[in-house]
Amino acid sequence: MSKKKFSLTLAVSILVLSPFGLLVRQPSVLADCPPFVPDALCPSNKPIPGQRLPPTPPVQRGLTICNKTSIGNVYVAIALNYRGPFGSDGEGAPQYIESHGWWKIEPGTCKKVYENDASRVRGYYAKGGDSVWRGSDSKLSYCINSSEFEFKDSKAFIKEKCQQAGGEMVAFRPVRPSSQAYSFDLTN
Repeated sequence: MSKKKFSLTLAVSILVLSPFGLLVRQPSVLADCPPFVPDALCPSNKPIPGQRLPPTPPVQRGLTICNKTSIGNVYVAIALNYRGPFGSDGEGAPQYIESHGWWKIEPGTCKKVYENDASRVRGYYAKGGDSVWRGSDSKLSYCINSSEFEFKDSKAFIKEKCQQAGGEMVAFRPVRPSSQAYSFDLTN
């Protein structure tokens, strides 16, 4: 390597001594702090244009139910009860109540029955063979139908509105997921 080419390389690159040895970095790569200083201590470090950052893992969400029974197929309905967009269950936020069904869950399998934030799910009702998974509290009664259904607002929880829509009220088993992703097993 000629002397001229070597000095040109040094003029373009910057040498930085770190606890891990000598690093050669391009000037456009350097932010305000050396690479061995944590970002928390050097908040001006920004991604470099064209730099490929590792992908952010997706947020896990949804309600998954597993059929661990010996009775065959199980059919599941869920009830949702959540506040609208004005904040975290704050005063004045509209309340939404819905019931949805049916999801067929075959023996020994699991199915994601709700794709969004599982903390919105308030209960479930399931049936298969001669078994029924229902609640005992009439305050958790929601509207269902014998075929696929989706009842919203008053049709989902007011008996007269439910019956006018062709449904029937049943008590759902309570479920209170504490996270955005939740799963549980149905057993005999």
